[in-house]
Amino acid sequence: MGPETTIRTGEKLTSLVVEGGHRLAGRVDVEGNKNSALPLLAACLLTEEPCVLNNVPRIQDVQVMADLLAGLGADLSGVGTSTLRVRCAQVVGEEPDRRLVGRLRGSVLLCGPLLARRGRVHLAPPGGDFPARRTLSVHLQALEAMGVRRSEATGADYVLEAPDGLRAASIYLEEASVTGTETALLAAAAAFGESEIRHAACEPHVVELCRFLTRMGAEVEGAGTPTIRIAGGRRLVGVRHRLEGDYIEAGSWVVAAAVTGGELEVRGARPEHLEPITAVLKRMQVDCEVDDDRMLLRPSSPVGVRQITTAPWPGFPSDMVS
Repeated sequence: MGPETTIRTGEKLTSLVVEGGHRLAGRVDVEGNKNSALPLLAACLLTEEPCVLNNVPRIQDVQVMADLLAGLGADLSGVGTSTLRVRCAQVVGEEPDRRLVGRLRGSVLLCGPLLARRGRVHLAPPGGDFPARRTLSVHLQALEAMGVRRSEATGADYVLEAPDGLRAASIYLEEASVTGTETALLAAAAAFGESEIRHAACEPHVVELCRFLTRMGAEVEGAGTPTIRIAGGRRLVGVRHRLEGDYIEAGSWVVAAAVTGGELEVRGARPEHLEPITAVLKRMQVDCEVDDDRMLLRPSSPVGVRQITTAPWPGFPSDMVS
């Protein structure tokens, strides 16, 4: 038996016991992309009609975002399952629960929809790894370009107002931030006129948000490129959407199986999303291939490589080395 790791979370004691020395083999079906789930849930705030999300990953971040939406007046069902129904017929507040915000970096994605529905948002400092690694500068830059004003005398909190509504804008983002691009997209979907977002992130989850907003009624061009144009301000409708499979989860399963010499079939991720991962694995002499939505791993003896460089999409994803 290998070493036991015990983690205390609140008043609960969670034990993770890992027993090594065994091959990992078999078949795995990945869940929906966790990086898509949060922006899509935030987008549900843009319409009064019900939205249904399928293949939702059953993870804590989704639970926290669902609780945030419920606190703002949303009616949700299916929380904790892979099918989530969300209806935001009325938004009853503009200050998301600060305790929950402090647990979820993705809570910043609520800013655009709340400004669209309420004209104001009061957001506590987002939690997760935000304080240590990232700031809200790109989000604020995009929102201010769309007519949003920030109150200065609010300490560490962010109090944003759009008294005249959101307006379309031409924006060059300071960096190709994924959540910054998503904030700009969510706000632009509610702003009258055509917005242009340059230096936009190109990750698959940004593309998926663009498709979701298109189905809701916005017009989006350039998804997956550094320049995205979005015509917003129309009435957005509820939609049913199945989340794409999580390519990071797929790659993680393959890596875990490869180091144990296992044989594995991973289903559910799109082949074009897996390409940056398989390119690096093949350099490590991992015998893998992608066939449609299947990633196949044969027994391998991986070798070390001198350097693996992470980069924004379509480079090797940083989540694969964390």
